[in-house]
Amino acid sequence: MFDSIKKDLIFQYQYGGMTIKLILINIGFFLAIMLFRLVLFIGNAGELPGFYYTIVDGLSLSNEWRYIILRPWTWITHMFMHLGLLHILFNMLYLMWFGRILENLLGPRKIINIYIIAGLCGALFFFGFSKLLYTGEVFAFGASAAVMGIAVAAATMVPDHEMRLLFIGNVKLKFLVLALVLLDLIMIPSMSNSGGHVAHLGGAFMGFLYIKLLYNGIDLGDIKWKPKVKKRPSFKVMVNKEKMMDLKKTKERSLTEQQRIDAVLEKIKEEGYEKLSQEEKDFLFEVSKK
Repeated sequence: MFDSIKKDLIFQYQYGGMTIKLILINIGFFLAIMLFRLVLFIGNAGELPGFYYTIVDGLSLSNEWRYIILRPWTWITHMFMHLGLLHILFNMLYLMWFGRILENLLGPRKIINIYIIAGLCGALFFFGFSKLLYTGEVFAFGASAAVMGIAVAAATMVPDHEMRLLFIGNVKLKFLVLALVLLDLIMIPSMSNSGGHVAHLGGAFMGFLYIKLLYNGIDLGDIKWKPKVKKRPSFKVMVNKEKMMDLKKTKERSLTEQQRIDAVLEKIKEEGYEKLSQEEKDFLFEVSKK
């Protein structure tokens, strides 16, 4: 049985897409922490030692500058860490629902881009506002901000795409995601998890911004910095005319492909993803893998 489960997990990780990879990484991280907690609990006569909380805090994002400087890895580790079953359950369900929609549109590479950048933006919102909301040190952890970024990104791209909800029926993404954002705004004054709700809004903002910039040709997750180079002396080059013709044809094909991409994205923006033909969907998916 365990060997079969292992093979299924390996297969899903290798071929299930980036959304499934992120879900499995989060679950693996959660199980590792829970098993570590169980071992410490049993080995310490039914009590959790302070060492456990030291480890947990060391993987969470603090709102204190000195800990941010001493533990820079927490900018990343905090967005993969969950300590409650319901916390990880709902985050992974949202990630699966919205992540699959977005991955079909943009491909796997941009999913991880949005996840990380939205998570970092949520961390910045938490860090910036926590001093206004709390006295003393507090910690942030969980994938909620990153997942919120993916949800808003999906709703920004295909706002009229519908999801079927239990007891409710079909709901358009724009209304579903709007409800999630409003819920975070409403819950900030509750003070039970105000910093977390602010972080969710940071992730939502970045998800929206990422897609808007992407429509304008700017991919925040794929910015290439080109170093300045010294100007080389000019010299004559013997040109092979056949090679020049091949390069010209390649350039023309690239321009045609870009024009087609722009046309498909414009159609998504005006009519929604569901209005694309299967050929257009396949073309967008193939281009996203390049």
